[in-house]
Amino acid sequence: MPRRKSDPQNEPSSLLAQGRGVVGKLRPGPKTDSTPPPAVIENAEHRGHALRYWLHVQGFSQTQFQQRVGIGRTTLNRYLNGETDLAVIKSETADKLLRVMGIRDTDAWEILGIPSENRSTFRSTRPWPLGHGPSSQVMADTNLITLEHSLFGSLALPAGSQLEVTRGTNTCRHQIYRLENGMLYAVDPNTPVPPNGEHLGGLLAAHFETD
Repeated sequence: MPRRKSDPQNEPSSLLAQGRGVVGKLRPGPKTDSTPPPAVIENAEHRGHALRYWLHVQGFSQTQFQQRVGIGRTTLNRYLNGETDLAVIKSETADKLLRVMGIRDTDAWEILGIPSENRSTFRSTRPWPLGHGPSSQVMADTNLITLEHSLFGSLALPAGSQLEVTRGTNTCRHQIYRLENGMLYAVDPNTPVPPNGEHLGGLLAAHFETD
């Protein structure tokens, strides 16, 4: 059975439809939505629709998101409605938005349909591989963990999966803890930190098998 990395080159609409968009495009808990993801992403309105759908799938309220990014509700509404094109927002705002999303710059480009000519400004200064900042320290602090048991918590992955985890303080959306029984537990902003858990670091990516 082939092993693949969890960032295949899929179409943006496919990533959204599958509920992906965390680091490494892992699947969060199931959610329902009467509004489908955009079939194509070609303009500002499509990009706003894509962001709105991503927020829903990830369990972010619009209020929570705009507060964390540090923008006003009117500004976020303009993004979501396509009145302001996400592809041309200021680089400082793009950096904050990407940090809150907690996914790789390259994943966000695909999910939001950011044109290639706008990617030089729609990026973050986070270290590699999340962003386009310094890479050496993150590479030195990255650990590869093979799951002996299934991962549970804010993400579910089967035993045998491999996790790329960066140690110490980081901006990853999902943090990995080792419980007293030796099992690993994932925590996102909406999941309580387990008592007496050992913090292993932030999840950069995952590698797992598919049928």
